[in-house]
Amino acid sequence: MYQQDIKTFLDEAEDGAIYFSLGSLVKGETLPEDKLQTFISVFSELPQRVLWKMDKNLSLPNVKTSKWFVQSDVLSKLYK
Repeated sequence: MYQQDIKTFLDEAEDGAIYFSLGSLVKGETLPEDKLQTFISVFSELPQRVLWKMDKNLSLPNVKTSKWFVQSDVLSKLYK
């Protein structure tokens, strides 16, 4: 089900998609609140859909968060 959700999310991205990850050492949910809100504000205004690697669940229509994405699957989907 997880892979299908991401596939659908990306397939429906009319303006493309962005994969955003701070790597494995920096956790998005541990960012200072002002920095986290800046990312959320900017991402919410983008026409693209955003896959954001982080544990915190956000309820934005164009942003999907997860603590783990299979990066090779995501990137192969983005470049098809």
